[in-house]
Amino acid sequence: FDNEFSRQNVLKRLNEEEKKVFHNFVRRMRDLGVIKLNKEKGSGCYEFTREIYPLYFWMQEAKMSIK
Repeated sequence: FDNEFSRQNVLKRLNEEEKKVFHNFVRRMRDLGVIKLNKEKGSGCYEFTREIYPLYFWMQEAKMSIK
């Protein structure tokens, strides 16, 4: 599981409705302390603050692809 991601890479995988709310989602995840900016990689790059968080998102994605 990758502990970091870029806004650009995530947007490629979202549908139009999801793209409209992605900014709010990222802001909320930052406010909750789930992700933080990766200053070394630059603007639009984030990293998870705990190793378990990307696992959770991966499991949710896998669950959605099964349906």
